[in-house]
Amino acid sequence: MLVRRSIVCLLLVAMAGLPLVGCGSKVSKSAFDKVQNGMAVAEVEKLLGKGTPEAAGGGTLGEIVGSGKILSWTEGNKKILITFVNDKVVAKTQSGL
Repeated sequence: MLVRRSIVCLLLVAMAGLPLVGCGSKVSKSAFDKVQNGMAVAEVEKLLGKGTPEAAGGGTLGEIVGSGKILSWTEGNKKILITFVNDKVVAKTQSGL
């Protein structure tokens, strides 16, 4: 009986830790390196998760319509900033990675 209870306890502890397996930081150098110019916002957010808006703007010049925004991803002292024009990556910077 004691052996069975020990096995059940071990299985419960192991199962409780399963959601943590593979949950490394998304704010990492390897994730930053995967972001390439021309990627869509949705593609970047698949890699890094939902970004935090830092700045945004848009305008129209005749029939030309454009928009720009900067999103950030921060974890502790690690930070990734990505600039999008018309929802496509045009620049990226990082610190602390």
